Amino acid sequence: MRYPLRMRSVAPKTNNEVISTKMKLSLFAIIGFAALATLPAAAQTKTNKPAAKPQKSNSKPQAPAKTKPAAPKPAPTPAPTPAPAKELGEREKAVLGKYTVSGQPNVIELVNDGGSLTMQATGYPAIPVELKTDDSLYNPILAGQVDAKIIRDADKKPNGIDLTFQGNKVQFQKDGATPLTVAAKPVEKPAEKPAEKPAEKPAEKPAETKKLPDILGKYSVDMQGPVGDGEIKYDNGKFILSIENQPDYEIEVTEKDEIKGKTLPEGVTAKLVKDKEGKVTGISAESPLGTMTWTRKTFVKLPEAPKAAPAVSEKLKGAEGSYVTDFAGAPEIKLTVKDGKLVLQAEGQPDLTVELNDKDEFVSDQLKEMNFALKFTRSKDGKIEGISANTPFGEITFKKK
Repeated sequence: MRYPLRMRSVAPKTNNEVISTKMKLSLFAIIGFAALATLPAAAQTKTNKPAAKPQKSNSKPQAPAKTKPAAPKPAPTPAPTPAPAKELGEREKAVLGKYTVSGQPNVIELVNDGGSLTMQATGYPAIPVELKTDDSLYNPILAGQVDAKIIRDADKKPNGIDLTFQGNKVQFQKDGATPLTVAAKPVEKPAEKPAEKPAEKPAEKPAETKKLPDILGKYSVDMQGPVGDGEIKYDNGKFILSIENQPDYEIEVTEKDEIKGKTLPEGVTAKLVKDKEGKVTGISAESPLGTMTWTRKTFVKLPEAPKAAPAVSEKLKGAEGSYVTDFAGAPEIKLTVKDGKLVLQAEGQPDLTVELNDKDEFVSDQLKEMNFALKFTRSKDGKIEGISANTPFGEITFKKK
């Protein structure tokens, strides 16, 4: 008995399912057909059911999305060529080194900082400088405040730095270079001409007694630094400034209250500080390293001002000293100047005070009575060399020791 075959009907796909399928195909197209081609064959769905007949759809078929070609990759940017390293010129290299001041902690060092000439001073930040054609070290920050210039020796080699700060000049010696004291070539002296006898000058008037400034006492430093407290003392007619960690300085005070002294460090200036009543209350000092001040703590009574010594006549300058001779039996003569006159001392004889006339002759009644005539002998430049003595025993020549 035969049974009639029944055909299994397959429900047609709806419009939504068709659109969904096409969207999936478009997505695969965007990703790339190459990826789609790699799908395994097993992933493709097989069925024993007969394929359903395609259903007609009222919607128009959509064209598959076109795949944009991949943009070409940009060419790799070549690495920038590094700039050549900066180097100092030969003039700049020659000035590199350390520069110091004798007896002071101040140091200036010129170094090569990445191809730039840099100046480093004690207590200050490093500053780049430019070596000008006139050997000055220029920096806009320093301009108008500090002037620095290279010093060169006779062979044109750098051997120091001239530093000018607020009108004060300090010389720094380059380590290992020619000393500054012998840097310049000696100046040839012209041929000496016979010196004429100096014209007689009138005797100077005795200097007036000068009132001593009221500055004695102890002074306390206002800020810690390389130096400490100080004291001004009066010793044997001289003012002495003593500061901790420093040598003693012999000083003088000018009419402008400036403290002067030959032994003060080079480049250091000091001045008295006064209140409204004119009383000294402290000391202010300027140096290449900055300003320091001291406040007066004690007030010491001033000694009496020393009496001014009478001025020595020009013709008596260089007369003091001892005079000797080879003449047998003649004693050594010693001359001193007292109150503008010569005092003659001879062994075994009393002191004799004499005057000197315009002919360099000794004038004394005692010498005249003894028939002694003494006279100075001088060199070509007018300096006293000895004594010529005309005596009853003959001519005797004394030479100054």
